[in-house]
Amino acid sequence: MYQDAFDALAKLGLKRDEAKVYLACLRNKGGLFVHEITTQTKVKRSTVDLILRRLTAKNVLSSVREGARHKFLAESPERVLFDVQKDLDDFRSVLPMLMRLGGGTEQTRVTFHEGAKGIQAIYNDVILTLKALPEKDRINYCVSSGREIERIQPRFRKQFIDRRIQDKLWVHMIAVRDDPHKTWPSSKRDMRFTKMFDGKKYPFQIEMNIYNDKVMFISTYKPAGGVIIQNKTIAHSLRSFFQLTWDMLGKPEPDEAEIKSKPRKR
Repeated sequence: MYQDAFDALAKLGLKRDEAKVYLACLRNKGGLFVHEITTQTKVKRSTVDLILRRLTAKNVLSSVREGARHKFLAESPERVLFDVQKDLDDFRSVLPMLMRLGGGTEQTRVTFHEGAKGIQAIYNDVILTLKALPEKDRINYCVSSGREIERIQPRFRKQFIDRRIQDKLWVHMIAVRDDPHKTWPSSKRDMRFTKMFDGKKYPFQIEMNIYNDKVMFISTYKPAGGVIIQNKTIAHSLRSFFQLTWDMLGKPEPDEAEIKSKPRKR
């Protein structure tokens, strides 16, 4: 019943026993004494004492004194999220500096990623890399085989596309058209310009993205996985080749808003 809550709290850095303590206090609005927390969570008293100190230091819990004892109360999820967001904003403010510190090498870096989680890690890298750039350079150049990525990443829209839009990252996409009657429109709302090519004449079954000084290749077919190559010369050359192809394909697909606004033929 609480698995989703445990998973969400784990992403905030709380271990399972810490999540148990937080959820127990959250369910009891008036707060809990230490022995009550131990009884409800089935966590050892000595471990509970350590957890209470950690969670209080993180402002996930607060305490009030009642007589000789302390009662512990859970901060609201909104407050916890606010604190996490503030920490992320603070880290984001120094991210460009950290990227410069870590980006001084001219060596080629190649990282391999396997399975659905590996592919998610690659797309996370696209977001993080582009966010650290000046706004005019936050463009992802993508050649896509279509929507196969959603087969192994059912939440792809939420995990990547919505995050990309939220962070104001544009994508210029060249995509496969397998059906002459189907299109993948451009979309100002989704910050996407699209051009398409004949996937039957020119088979293409992977996804390639060029972003800053990196290129990533992904295959969603077994064994699913991908690779990130960080090399300025390779990225620059492939971006030029992308631009050549882009220019040869003519005008972008119409914006989806324009398509919807056109009256239907009877």
